[in-house]
Amino acid sequence: MPGEQRVDFILENVYRWMWVPFIPMILDQDNMNRIKKLLKSRPKGLTISDIAQILKLNRNSAAKYLEILSSPARWR
Repeated sequence: MPGEQRVDFILENVYRWMWVPFIPMILDQDNMNRIKKLLKSRPKGLTISDIAQILKLNRNSAAKYLEILSSPARWR
């Protein structure tokens, strides 16, 4: 029966669908520039959460941008 085959197909593939492949964050130069501009305007500094909230970014994304911006390789 077609309905049973559909259910079997879903059950056979549900495990595979649960594992979404890792998609790397696309680095947005605009966001990096916005973070640099914001940090320059606040000489006392900001927390990662503050940066994320002000710029309306995901906190983890803001942390990753900061990690990249503070990388020694970035300043060579």
